[in-house]
Amino acid sequence: MTAAGDIAARGVDDDRLRGDAGSGLFSSALGFLVVMILMLFATQLAFHLLTTSRVTHAAGDAARVAARSATVSGVPSAAGVDRAEERLREVLGDDITVDWSGTDGDAVHLRVRANAPVLLPASFRDVLGMGVVDRTVVVRTETLR
Repeated sequence: MTAAGDIAARGVDDDRLRGDAGSGLFSSALGFLVVMILMLFATQLAFHLLTTSRVTHAAGDAARVAARSATVSGVPSAAGVDRAEERLREVLGDDITVDWSGTDGDAVHLRVRANAPVLLPASFRDVLGMGVVDRTVVVRTETLR
């Protein structure tokens, strides 16, 4: 007996096995999964770019505030640096690292590290470098001579 005869002998309709019905289920599910992963990546990228933009802008503003508070020697006053850091923490939150080292009479050096919102698993985030935003801003101080 042939394969078609075996199928017919078991009472299975031969026409049902000849069509393509149901064959796209696996490829549709796989395609949906790929699209969802790409959407997740695009959303993570958008969050990272937004965080990078916010950190860069806030750090620049804080460095300018500190530079404007420079004393006659060109070194920013402690009150000016405190005011700038307070404003920086208002904008970015308390989960940031601020480093003013390198600030001298010629320029204000400000380094800010902030954590970006995370949607991706840690293994992908670390490989792509989207976990932490690290920005260094340098603003020259101006004094009257």
